[in-house]
Amino acid sequence: MTVVDITNEAVQRVITPWKTFILKEKTSLQSPTKPLIYVRDLSANNEAFLSFQLALDIILRLDRNDFARQEMLSMCRTKFSHDRFTLAKIDRFEMNYQSEQDAAKWYTYDSFLYRLLNEVLRTETVDHIFKLRYYIQDLHNQLALMQIDYLKQLQRNNTPILKLYRGQVMTRNEFENNFRVNKGNLISMNNFLSTTTDRYVARLFASDGNVENLETQISVLYEIEIDTSLPHSVPFAELGDQSIFEQENEVLFSMGAVFRIGETCEEHRYLWTVKLTLTTEEDEQWNVLTEHLSEEQKMTNQISRQTSMLDEENEDIKVTPIATNRKKRSRSFDDRHYSKREFRRSRWPETFRIRMNRRFDEHPDFQLIHKEI
Repeated sequence: MTVVDITNEAVQRVITPWKTFILKEKTSLQSPTKPLIYVRDLSANNEAFLSFQLALDIILRLDRNDFARQEMLSMCRTKFSHDRFTLAKIDRFEMNYQSEQDAAKWYTYDSFLYRLLNEVLRTETVDHIFKLRYYIQDLHNQLALMQIDYLKQLQRNNTPILKLYRGQVMTRNEFENNFRVNKGNLISMNNFLSTTTDRYVARLFASDGNVENLETQISVLYEIEIDTSLPHSVPFAELGDQSIFEQENEVLFSMGAVFRIGETCEEHRYLWTVKLTLTTEEDEQWNVLTEHLSEEQKMTNQISRQTSMLDEENEDIKVTPIATNRKKRSRSFDDRHYSKREFRRSRWPETFRIRMNRRFDEHPDFQLIHKEI
């Protein structure tokens, strides 16, 4: 989860050169030991939010094909190579999975997909996220389709404001630093976010104050409000019979849902509630941040097209160590293409980072954009 402080001075620097950030993150994003990101204050690091959003945007626009499917299965089998029970589940997935029709149902299973997907999204392990693109696209697209019917159902039931809940145990320091002092700011959830319409169920997931370490941990209950009459930046839908746990009344959000932090209050000593509001496309501060994403998305169209083309060609393409002799500075800003050879000898995430590295400091309108923010 990511905190985006629009009013902080750091946001004014959101489009400054990415060199320092990329050099720092190049190793950590791919580290298998990188800790899970539940809440991260981006008052001084909004670049991470933009970078991750752009990576997700590229992944969602890539073509689905058998090469992507096999790459995902190969990664999963490698990850769980010493777990024969999980390997058997992967075999069943390969035989029985029916693309977008089954994505949500497989997500709710106690299986390798839920655990692995949320791990790589929370740690922002870009290479692994890319290899899971086949399933990520299916789950995102199914939620988008289900949302259409879900919103119609809410309208029929005269539910202009939808109230959802989510329970979580966190440390007191996390809560103090990222919620109590950030009222009015925005937070972004990296992973697919599970919520429920049942407040009692959410309290159970938050342990209802019965935490293991009373000195360092607390239960947190998110109370989420959504204006169903306005367009939102990510799809969400009630899973219903798509979930194997229908009694949980689960509503699932796709990746990157952004909320505004409201009031926090203490229900009792070890249980706190945090009020969140899902941002809409009409939110002024959200638009200040994402207007720069739209510019980047135009530039990454070529990346996604070329990567998809390589997937189709395959097929003999393997992910190789990052090329070290790339001529990053030799091209003009308007030379916005990478050859197939470059994609063959370098991994996709690094190609993305290199383009982002060149993006801002070489743009002729950089100073103007910087001033307008």
